[in-house]
Amino acid sequence: MNSEYSTVNSEHFDFKILFFGREQTKANYAFSGNNTRDQYVLHLVLKGSGVFTSAGKKFTKLKAGDLFLLPRSVPCFYQADATDPWEYLWIGFSSTNFENILVNSKLYPDFYLKNIENSKFSQELLAFYDRLHQMPTLPEQLQLQSDFLALLSTFLKEYPANKAVSQSTASRTFVQAKECLEKTYTTGINISAICAQLHLSRSHLYTLFKRYLSQTPQQYLTDLRITHAKKLLIETTDPIDSISSQVGYKDAFTFSKAFKRKTAYSPLAYRKSYHK
Repeated sequence: MNSEYSTVNSEHFDFKILFFGREQTKANYAFSGNNTRDQYVLHLVLKGSGVFTSAGKKFTKLKAGDLFLLPRSVPCFYQADATDPWEYLWIGFSSTNFENILVNSKLYPDFYLKNIENSKFSQELLAFYDRLHQMPTLPEQLQLQSDFLALLSTFLKEYPANKAVSQSTASRTFVQAKECLEKTYTTGINISAICAQLHLSRSHLYTLFKRYLSQTPQQYLTDLRITHAKKLLIETTDPIDSISSQVGYKDAFTFSKAFKRKTAYSPLAYRKSYHK
């Protein structure tokens, strides 16, 4: 009698769709809530235009047919155009290992893609969004999970990373280190502490960040803090020493030096420029 037994070497992916929506925004509309989220929110621009940035990167203008992601634990800012405000749809979801998909796609590390309106992924995303309006039975809920995984599979096939990135120990270690920084940057943690926590040498962590993010770990940590600080300076009246503590600096002097080095403005001058 012939018999067969094989194990399957595949990674488990868990996803939960949390919310979805669609909005025609007003001129200059910007999301005023917490700009660092506990989940992922995928946006497809349907009409109009706006700007988007994440973790201290330069602003980029996006328009109809473009896609952007609000990643978990990464500070982001997006705002509708003054004369042609955008309309977009969004799908929010949670996952413990979506980063492993993200780092293997062109959506990483800038978290946006342009001109995808004619792609198979875009059409499947619109169809999936429509199906979310139904009140699913248990079999249909399982089908939705399956459809979402199929949607991500299409996405990776159409928009793979520019360079092949294997699901190796290196890529997993990078994801772990990046998530650790995103979760702890407000505590005052430094790169040496991250290395000790993950049992990595500083040079190895440096190599990983340069390979996958084209930044050093310290540059990424600074970007996280400065992006968060910009939001607090604009949206609150908190004193500078309070803001420096909230974003992980030990004192206002060190924070002010880092902020000016990054933006060419002192924190106070930056705040005043938005409240003229």
